[in-house]
Amino acid sequence: MAGYSEDKRQLLKQFSQNLKIISVLYPDRSYSISQLAVLTEWDQGTLSKAVNSMIESDLIILEEEKKGRGKPQKIIKLSDISFRLYSIVDGYLGKRLAENEYSDDRVLKEYFNMLDSSNEQMIEMAISGLSAESTKRNYPADEYLEKLKEKIFDKTKSNHQNELIQIVLNLSRISDEAKLRTLDEIFRKDLLKLFYAELQKTDKTEAIRMDTLRVLAEIVAPSEKYAIVKDAYLQLLREGSTFRGSARTLLQSKYPEKVSDIKLELIRIARESDSHLISLISDELGNLS
Repeated sequence: MAGYSEDKRQLLKQFSQNLKIISVLYPDRSYSISQLAVLTEWDQGTLSKAVNSMIESDLIILEEEKKGRGKPQKIIKLSDISFRLYSIVDGYLGKRLAENEYSDDRVLKEYFNMLDSSNEQMIEMAISGLSAESTKRNYPADEYLEKLKEKIFDKTKSNHQNELIQIVLNLSRISDEAKLRTLDEIFRKDLLKLFYAELQKTDKTEAIRMDTLRVLAEIVAPSEKYAIVKDAYLQLLREGSTFRGSARTLLQSKYPEKVSDIKLELIRIARESDSHLISLISDELGNLS
């Protein structure tokens, strides 16, 4: 095959042979070797050999994480190339497997009725059921998307907001172009409002904002997506959010060709910033490749 080098073939071969490791780390998780061995159910010796080979091929990254006063812990996470490859594979397979597959209307009605229950166990059962459905099947009618939006922004369901947003993310990943346009029309305005809302910054609210951004990165029309994801990333950066790295990874994975533009934007902002933000921007520039 013209233009397809042996190095690329070997890289793709290694990628396919180690999909279990990559899927555990996707999208932005990081683990020690011992943690990864438990999650993949591989023996530590076999895993270490695979990990060392993947590090040499730039499929994963080995870093040191400092916790407390002890020695830094070595952790493993995905490289940009693995993230992008797995995103393509996961997205394609998800859409193909969900093609013409819809949840049973009767089951959906029961789950949404259960969300109105005063019994917390019933609510959790409904969310678990809707989540499981959303990874494999889409909704047979748009009215269920409207109901889902209603529940996401129902203040009585605020403890479950993140889980409900995750359901939208699941649906977006198995949707075709027509359904993505519908998701965009129904959710974009309210999700943007949620992302930029002036709320108390906690781990929970920041995690919700990040999942909101992940949904927007799936459903927004391509002509508008870059500006929305970039502006959200810059907002998290200015706030010093702990999720700015996740937002950067998301932006870079969607638009690897825009890395230089992002760097120039960061440099421009740095010229008008205080020392704290300049320090954060310096770190971001170092992490952009």
